[in-house]
Amino acid sequence: MFLEKNFGIVPGRTVGWRRLLGHLGFFFTRVWGGFFSAVVGFVETYVSIKGYGYTFLQSKAVTRIPHFLANIASVAIFANAALIDYRVAIALFVGMLLGGYIGTGFAIYVGDARIKLIVGVVILAAAIDLLFF
Repeated sequence: MFLEKNFGIVPGRTVGWRRLLGHLGFFFTRVWGGFFSAVVGFVETYVSIKGYGYTFLQSKAVTRIPHFLANIASVAIFANAALIDYRVAIALFVGMLLGGYIGTGFAIYVGDARIKLIVGVVILAAAIDLLFF
């Protein structure tokens, strides 16, 4: 991510095999996310940037609809099985709604270059935590 200066900052256009690999990569990250969602967001962002030529902000924006649909399906399944604690769910919903609104405004304000730095630091910190603690 840091080896390419314009990675995720300057939008590009992908065609041919690279685009096809982007489709396959996105499909498999969504399948992976359905079973085990850890780290999927970072991998999905990488696939969107390399496979489709998106910037960081574009990458996160275009994944909102698939994530929303997956969440609706999950809620339907767990609600049908009566496995939802609605008091906790409402608190989580309000917190995520506010965090999403504030986070989106912040991301647009600081731009792709700073988001790239923040994402890189978070990935590095998570990797160090997983490897040594």
